[in-house]
Amino acid sequence: YDKFYTEEMFSFHIHNMRPDAVQVVDMQDMHSLRRGRQALVKQKTTLAALGDDDSWECLRDSTAYTPEHGDKLLLRELASLHRSDLSLVCSPTEHNLLIDRYQITPSKLCTASFWVDTNNLEDDSTTTLLAPWKERNDFCFVGGFRHDPNVDAVQQLSK
Repeated sequence: YDKFYTEEMFSFHIHNMRPDAVQVVDMQDMHSLRRGRQALVKQKTTLAALGDDDSWECLRDSTAYTPEHGDKLLLRELASLHRSDLSLVCSPTEHNLLIDRYQITPSKLCTASFWVDTNNLEDDSTTTLLAPWKERNDFCFVGGFRHDPNVDAVQQLSK
């Protein structure tokens, strides 16, 4: 399934027709995490428009955010992971969050990242693969601008 809500819509049909089929969800990202961070960025952007512009505070707060256990979107995502045989997770950070905070069984998760070579990590940190900020000159952004976090990311990166 390409997203958890596709699994919600179709997994019971697949299970009824082929109970032996392996069911895999490609999370792409944790939607509950992304939406919570997006709400924080919008709130901080509103404050910035009023003259309280602390981009680093916004970045720190949004990256530290994790959904609360009662978050409805989170509960739907977690239910989808429990129903599935395997879930592809896009980052070691989300992988660890799902295991440590939300008690998803590690054998049900696989980090499948385009951006991190998980085979060469000594620990769960991606910083070993990245040059320090001061050594970076340019960036390339791939994504659409109808998604507010993408717009915010480009604005932050271009500063």
